[in-house]
Amino acid sequence: MRGPLLVRVRGKAPKSRGRRVPIFMLLERWVDVGRISLSGATKRPTFYRDRLDAFGGLRYRRTAMKGFAIVTLLFAFVIPGWTLDPVRQQKLDKESNHGLKYFPGVGWRYIRPGMQGELMEKSPREKLKIALEAYEKKDYDLALFAAQLIVEERPDGESAPHAHYVTALALEAMKFDEDAFREYQRIIERFPKFEKCAEAATRQLAIADRHLGGQWYRWRPQTAWMQLGGLYLPMRNSMDGTAKLYEQVVTNAPYADNAVEAQLKIGKAYEKGATGWFGDAESFNQAIRAYEQLADRYGKLRPDSETAAPRKSDDLVAQARFSIGRAYQNQASDGEYDQSIAGKAIESYEIFKALHTKDADRTKQAQEEIDQMRLEQARGARVTAEFYEKQQKWVAAQVYHSRVVEFTRALSSDKVLREAQAMNAAASKRVDELNARRLEAARIAHTAARGAEAKRNTSEALRQYREAALNLQALPIEKWAKDPGAVKELEQIRDTAAAKLGEVESAASRERTRGAELRRIRLAREAFSAAEKAEKKKREGEALSKYAEADAALRGLDFAALSVDAKQAKELEQMRKVASAKAAALDQAAVVPQK
Repeated sequence: MRGPLLVRVRGKAPKSRGRRVPIFMLLERWVDVGRISLSGATKRPTFYRDRLDAFGGLRYRRTAMKGFAIVTLLFAFVIPGWTLDPVRQQKLDKESNHGLKYFPGVGWRYIRPGMQGELMEKSPREKLKIALEAYEKKDYDLALFAAQLIVEERPDGESAPHAHYVTALALEAMKFDEDAFREYQRIIERFPKFEKCAEAATRQLAIADRHLGGQWYRWRPQTAWMQLGGLYLPMRNSMDGTAKLYEQVVTNAPYADNAVEAQLKIGKAYEKGATGWFGDAESFNQAIRAYEQLADRYGKLRPDSETAAPRKSDDLVAQARFSIGRAYQNQASDGEYDQSIAGKAIESYEIFKALHTKDADRTKQAQEEIDQMRLEQARGARVTAEFYEKQQKWVAAQVYHSRVVEFTRALSSDKVLREAQAMNAAASKRVDELNARRLEAARIAHTAARGAEAKRNTSEALRQYREAALNLQALPIEKWAKDPGAVKELEQIRDTAAAKLGEVESAASRERTRGAELRRIRLAREAFSAAEKAEKKKREGEALSKYAEADAALRGLDFAALSVDAKQAKELEQMRKVASAKAAALDQAAVVPQK
């Protein structure tokens, strides 16, 4: 190699002439071994460079560079030149009818292999005929190509709605249901008088039904050349998206025959989406709102007479009301945490039973579900009672055991009867046992209160008195304390605790009243001082307001009851008289006599 990019590299021997190598290789080697640092820091030689040196050093690199240059020139000039050869291109054009082609009046279009490029030059009716024939032969790519050409060239032409319909059919056959749904929607919105509109709405409902059944979505790219390539991406089924499909069906025709069914399936989609790994409580609420909207909107569309034949919408309304209770029931599957949801489920089932008495099967099922939810409430109450027992809160534990007895008392379904009876008997027994615990706890608390009172620990004494009174509250002592001496003792404990608590409450009330009156005195002093300053500055209006405020704050106060000394009482009484007199004088001076 000769030229300005060559430099001679000498060896280690004194008389070595060296050899000529490209200068960029030398610079690269210097950078690698650390003699030159482009970033200001010395770089270590890499493992890759060491391996190159092992295979022959600079000679090996020079050979590799030559090969790389040959390959680059080959791909840069030889192959493109061969592919762009005019003679070869003309031969290919004659042998095939695909590729990127230009059509007069249309522009450049990409024609896939097997498609008819002559379509671009045909009339819309001829293209529609070709599209229909291709659809019948299951050549969906050609059907799409021809139908989309019609829409692109004449979007409002006579053949446009038919082209949209063929496009939707082809997309639906290719399982691009979401794109097909949008095509049907374009027909309904843009061509409401088209003869296939009703069928388009029916097909929209069928598409939504398939996704409700679990069919996955297919994402189809919006770029034309990627669509023609048949590319798609499978996507996980989304119940929120499915519900939106049903919502669109209802929006198109709210009182059509399929609108009631679509509204019901909106709730089913949200309810199905609430379960599983990606479910949430809000989906249950959306399902309930959908069912309630169906019942409110279509529940009034009843036959004029009781003897009239029932309509399909009546059964769907009954399903919706029943599904409201079921959605609440699924949401309240764990009775330990939220008993209110179980109550809403029971209320919804009761409403269904009251409004649909002729629906025997669902009425029976509703009663079974009510019993199941009441049993669920009883389980939750039992867990709460056991928690309070561990905390030795006998009153609270007895309250929740009593709720278990109440919830399981009227259950009659065969599925829950045995468990309900067992829970009822156990809870009733536990209520009786806790009464004895409450009596013993009251004695212990009273003894502790007296001990704390002897030690002048007022707060602890009050807490224990309050505990004793709570345990004896609403408890028939004569029934549970068989010994007359024990009855007398417990009654005395109850009276003592009530008296002590009454004294505390009275003292607390007096203290609150005294605090309020002291605050009024403080405000009166501040207002009186501000009034004197305003009067000195000759601001009569402000002085009048402050004197009146001080007079109102001090009026009606009993200074002797506030435990103030005679000097302070006299000072406050004088302040009240001065404030009242000053306020009256300033008020009279501000009055302008009328002529």
